Order: sequence, then C-alpha cells, then structure tokens
Amino acid sequence: MSWRYQPVCFVEGDEIIFSLCEVFFDENETLKNWTKNRHIAPMGGSIEELSGDLSRMLVDAFRWQPVMYTKLEVGMTFERAISPDQAEALAQMVEGWTHNLETATSVERQDDGAPSDDGGG
Repeated sequence: MSWRYQPVCFVEGDEIIFSLCEVFFDENETLKNWTKNRHIAPMGGSIEELSGDLSRMLVDAFRWQPVMYTKLEVGMTFERAISPDQAEALAQMVEGWTHNLETATSVERQDDGAPSDDGGG
C-alpha cells in the first residue's frame, strides 16, 4: 500500500480551511484509507527527517487538487494540479533548498562561538 499527503479543505465557522491529510492507496492507485485527523503536522526523528517531511508536504500540496475532507471516499481517485514534469521540477527545487539550509545550519552549529582547539579562539 502506498501513501502520500493530500491537500484537503473543510469549513470551520464561515471560513474554508486548507490543510493536508495522509491518504493510502491500493495497487490500482485508488483511495483505500485516510487519516481521521484532517490536518497532519510534520515530524521526524531528526532535523533532517523533519525537513524531508516538510519538503514532501510542500510538493504534495502543489501536486494535487484539494478536495473537501468530507468528500473523501474509498475507491476515489484524485486530480493533479500540476504535471508530473512540473512536480519533479518542484521536488528538485525543494530538495536544493533543503540541502542548502541543512548545509548552512550545519556550519552554524559547528561555529557556535565556542573556543576552538587551535588556540585561535
């Protein structure tokens, strides 16, 4: 069974709220199940895993047309918002951002102002 993030919307008061939920598919790529929570928070066991989850969320948010959460039903399929080529280009762009941010924060963590061992302090 495969899964991904799906942009969904729901009505809260007099506002339409957009969020992401997780959707799960059978071998025919039709909807099999989805998370009961209509909005999922990013998470990971490390900062790298967290940034990977955020990246996947961002790409999936642009890749698929939003649907009303209350309209999700077993067997349904989803409409793409962008082409597979556009989605791949977006994923590569986000991966580049993530890599650059990880590199920058890695340097900042190493250069935390603590005295160095070379006496240059």
